[in-house]
Amino acid sequence: MRKLITLMFLSFVATIGFTQNAQDQFYVFKKDWSPAKDFNSATYFMQMVKDNDSVFICRYYQKFGPMVRQESYKDSGLSIPHGFFAWYNNKGIADSSGYVIDGRKTSVWNYFKNDTKAYMTMWYDKGRWEKTENHLTNLVTYADGRVDTLEKKTTAKTKQQGDTGVNVTQIEAQFQGGPAGWQNYIVRNLHIPDRLLSIGHGGPVTVEFLIDKEGNVKDVSLRQSLEWSADAEAIRLIKSSPKWTPAEQDGRKVYYRQVQSITMAITRD
Repeated sequence: MRKLITLMFLSFVATIGFTQNAQDQFYVFKKDWSPAKDFNSATYFMQMVKDNDSVFICRYYQKFGPMVRQESYKDSGLSIPHGFFAWYNNKGIADSSGYVIDGRKTSVWNYFKNDTKAYMTMWYDKGRWEKTENHLTNLVTYADGRVDTLEKKTTAKTKQQGDTGVNVTQIEAQFQGGPAGWQNYIVRNLHIPDRLLSIGHGGPVTVEFLIDKEGNVKDVSLRQSLEWSADAEAIRLIKSSPKWTPAEQDGRKVYYRQVQSITMAITRD
């Protein structure tokens, strides 16, 4: 993980004109990431969100631009990395992202090159590297030195028959009403934030989220950031989604990851 900034060196700003939850806290920084005295003199700011009793999320932003990085911790003192981490380039596109449990990398870490599709995926188990999938070369390298061809993943509703002659059926998660119903939900419930209107710069926010075995939306994160208020609205919209019909594999409910791009257009009279 990259170098983290701890709370003891930050300047707290009680209010900087944002709509926020009562428990959210904001901190401001100068260009060199030293504490700023107020929002006007700041180049960056950080919002700390208490997601639950064991996850505190810190989102660092350019003052009027996209996110710089996201960090997650197990405690309010931000001493135990725990949860989702991500870093973004100057355009707000994810550079790398992944999960940490009790300070150790775990599960999937994705790496990107100027778009929202990962070119490399690394897998960890309690801090131990297990394998690397290179989507450019179509090769997977294992910790024991083995190199193999990367199997292509199947999506949508498909039936496959392998050498064993056994049919494998996979059905992706579905929103009520299908793609049209999902699009209608987004259009009807999306609200363009006043802060974004005042900045006058619209664009896309790309969100990744998990649909669990019960159809609940979880683990909402950003693959492409636009600006703080736009990102917050996109996250709110996805988190507020009604239940989906879970994905299935061979008749069993399975977890399913979905990526959604939401464009917030600013019209001028």
